[in-house]
Amino acid sequence: MKHDPHPVRFLDLPGILENRSEKIGYQAAASHRGLSGGRSRKENDVAITWADNRDLENMSAEQQQSYLLRVEKLKELVGSVFMSGDVPNVYDVSNLVGKLPDQDISGWNLSDLVIPGGDGFSYFDFGHQEALVINKDENLYFEGAYIEMTESDDERSRFDFYLVLNDPEFDRDGFDRTTAATLAHMANYVHMRIWEDNTIEGAYQFFSYFNSSATANDELRGDWKAAKAAINTVIKAATYIASEFVGDIEFGYSKDAPRPLVVAASGGNHGAIEKLTKQGFPMIKHIGRNIGTIAELEVPRFATVATYGR
Repeated sequence: MKHDPHPVRFLDLPGILENRSEKIGYQAAASHRGLSGGRSRKENDVAITWADNRDLENMSAEQQQSYLLRVEKLKELVGSVFMSGDVPNVYDVSNLVGKLPDQDISGWNLSDLVIPGGDGFSYFDFGHQEALVINKDENLYFEGAYIEMTESDDERSRFDFYLVLNDPEFDRDGFDRTTAATLAHMANYVHMRIWEDNTIEGAYQFFSYFNSSATANDELRGDWKAAKAAINTVIKAATYIASEFVGDIEFGYSKDAPRPLVVAASGGNHGAIEKLTKQGFPMIKHIGRNIGTIAELEVPRFATVATYGR
C-alpha cells in the first residue's frame, strides 16, 4: 500500500478543502431546486449555512479558530521541513524504531542534541508501530513527528515536538468525507516542548498545558501513553541519527516520482529537487535498514554529535 508522509499529504489540504467547499455549494443549490416558485436569496443562504454546518459537524466558532491556528502552524512546519535546507529534511525511521533500545531516558537533557540538516526543522516518519496506537478500533495512531530545534545564545538546544496522525482514508484523487473529519486527521497534533534546562521527565509536567482542548482534540488528550511513547521514540531516533556514522542513511524517492526529475535530483540538481518537492515527491532519508538491534544509546553530548551535523 502506497504511503505518503504527513507533510506530503498536507500539501494537498488547501485543494481538498477548496474542492469540498465547491461541492457543498453545489449540493445546497441542488437540494432546493425543487422549491415551488424558485429560491429566494434568504432560502439559498439558509441552505448553504445548513450544508456548511453539517460539513463542519456543527463545530463551534472556537473550534474552527483552533483548527485555523493548527493549520497555520503545520503550514509553517511543512514549509520549513521542505525548503529550509538544500534538501527536504524528511527521515523515514520506520525500520529503525524496532531496533531502538528499551531504555529509560526520562532523566536526559537534550541541550547538546543537534539533528543534522534542515536549519533546525525535520520530520520523522514512524510508519505503523503498535506502541503508538491511540485507538485500535478506529485504526488511529501517531504516524510521525515534526521537530523544531531552536538554539539559545549559548548554543544550547530547545525542542518542540508535534506528533501527527495517520489518515487511512486519505486519497488525493478524491474522497467524500466531511471537512471536520479531514481536519481531525490532517490538522490534529500533540505538542511537547523540552527547554534547554529541562529533563524529559521534567518537560512532561507541562504536557497538559501545551495540549489543552483548544490545541488537541479530545481523543488525543484522554490517555497520554501513546503520545509519551511517540515522544520517547522520536528522541531516541534523533539521538541515533545525530551520533552515528552517515553511512546508515539511504536517500530515495517514491517510485511514483517522475523518473527524469529523479535522475537529475540524484545527480545533485537543486532545481529538480525543488520541483519534486513541490509536486509531492520529497527526497526521503531512510534510516535503520543496515543495522541490527541497538543495545544502548548515550545521553546526547556536544562531543558526541560534533562530528555529525553541528
